[in-house]
Amino acid sequence: MSIKSVKQRDQLGSQLMKQALTEGGPLGEGAQKRAVAFLERALQTVGFDPGTKDNKFTAETAKAVRQFQEAWGLEATGQLDQGTLNKLDHTLQRARKHGSGCPDCNQKGFQGAIGVGQKNLDAFDAEKRLKKLGYDTGKVDGVFDQKTAEAVRQFKKDQPELKKNSESSLVDKKTFQSLQREVNELQHAPYRRRLTEGHAQHRKLNAATAEAAKKQNTDGTRGIGPGSSKRAVENVQKHLKAAGFDPQRTDGVWDERTASALKTFQQKSDLKETGRVGSGTWAKLAKSFTLAKGKTDPAQALGERSAAVLASEKLLKKAGFNPGKVDGIFDRATQRASRAFEKRFKGLGDDGRIGEGQLERMQTVARAKQNPGSGPTLKEGYRGTPVKALQKRLDQLGFANGANDGVFGPKLESAVKKFQRAHGLPADGTVGPKTWRMLGIDVKGKVQKPGSVGGGSVTSGGGWGGSEKVANAAKSIAASMGIPVTSQKRNLADTIRVGSSTASDHYTGNKTAFAVDFGVAGARGDQLARAIAKKYGIPQGNIGTFNGHNVRINGANYRLQLLWRVEGHFDHVHLGIRRA
Repeated sequence: MSIKSVKQRDQLGSQLMKQALTEGGPLGEGAQKRAVAFLERALQTVGFDPGTKDNKFTAETAKAVRQFQEAWGLEATGQLDQGTLNKLDHTLQRARKHGSGCPDCNQKGFQGAIGVGQKNLDAFDAEKRLKKLGYDTGKVDGVFDQKTAEAVRQFKKDQPELKKNSESSLVDKKTFQSLQREVNELQHAPYRRRLTEGHAQHRKLNAATAEAAKKQNTDGTRGIGPGSSKRAVENVQKHLKAAGFDPQRTDGVWDERTASALKTFQQKSDLKETGRVGSGTWAKLAKSFTLAKGKTDPAQALGERSAAVLASEKLLKKAGFNPGKVDGIFDRATQRASRAFEKRFKGLGDDGRIGEGQLERMQTVARAKQNPGSGPTLKEGYRGTPVKALQKRLDQLGFANGANDGVFGPKLESAVKKFQRAHGLPADGTVGPKTWRMLGIDVKGKVQKPGSVGGGSVTSGGGWGGSEKVANAAKSIAASMGIPVTSQKRNLADTIRVGSSTASDHYTGNKTAFAVDFGVAGARGDQLARAIAKKYGIPQGNIGTFNGHNVRINGANYRLQLLWRVEGHFDHVHLGIRRA
């Protein structure tokens, strides 16, 4: 049947019932008229079963009329009079308009907006939820009566998103969803909220509340409840809200919503549901706030509900670890995500708690996921602007790496390895694409590789006496390892170019010294330095100390200096030969 034809039928039925009332007065049990069939159909549409639908006004019809009248607060005569007909017309039109009129009113799922004078599963569900939240709906029977209407209006007044429509008792989809949400949000263990300021005032107020919880009242009750001081009730309401059982107000007025929130808290805390705050209840309710110094002091853990947890959940999600619903509640899903992060990035523990170190690591990983870094490959012995940028970035992230001098030395390599281990990367000390990605910065610039600096002509001059011959043995060792000679004597132009001085053993003007550099880095540099030291009897402890060592070769005395892994000598091994 079309909407137009349904409306026309309703209008016809209303006219026939009105006509019957005008002609013969109220319709009651025993009446047999065509108008009765329309009455029965209307009653069924708004949810009251009139029995067999025919032209006979039976005892079942009278019962349905009485139930409808009681819902509206009318005199329950069981007869159809003009006042009852007016309410029936109004209710029927509402049911038609909002889609909540149903031939079978036992359908599940919200059918449409409902109000006074209707009976169905949605009304029953709304009553149950209102009752759970502490509102008095009277009998929970699915009949939307005046008591239910008052409970709905009170609920709307207590809900910020519904308050502007609190004069209406209509339960629309928004109201129904709000009821569902409020009740569903009570299904959890008590939460804790992080309090980072006002600790002294908080302790003072809690101490006063604890005293009130012990107090024997004049009416024979004990503890905090109806009639207690505004200050104590307000503090209880704030703690209930922090625990996740929101009374929707913190004004110090003890109402039905506060009482219901308290009973739910007691139930979820394995306490007796007294509806009052005694010492035992307060001892647990007081724990709903954690006095904290910051976001991770103490560490975020299971049961916390706070802005700090919300931020951590967002970071975990950005880092690729699913915390479930991102709602600021540290639940089992959040804990599982945190543990997965700890397993992936070593050194953070394995308890799922989020402390300062883990939070910083999560920030780094999340940042790298969203804004991955890039740069040239760097390893020990390299130097240049990119190395300096690397040193600065590692220092920012808390990985000490020595001087910010643009030289990739052992301390920097050690710091890189620590960073790599901390972020689940192969700890090889080489900064490649994966390491740059996690560092989260974009770096460009020229890289000077081992052997590309400290150079100069290898034929710009000779040494004194047989010093060049002394160097030949070291050259042979390097050649056998495939390591090139990058510099011997330098002219003035080359000396200036590489930032050296005329006091250097490499300078052609220095006639009593000779030096040779071998372009190498890393483990091979270690190997070469040890081999040269062994050849000339240089103590291993003298390598890289700027200490000289006297030797006698072919009847002449020489003072040798072997520099490696020391300032300015991370990309080459230096052998200096001077007159002893």
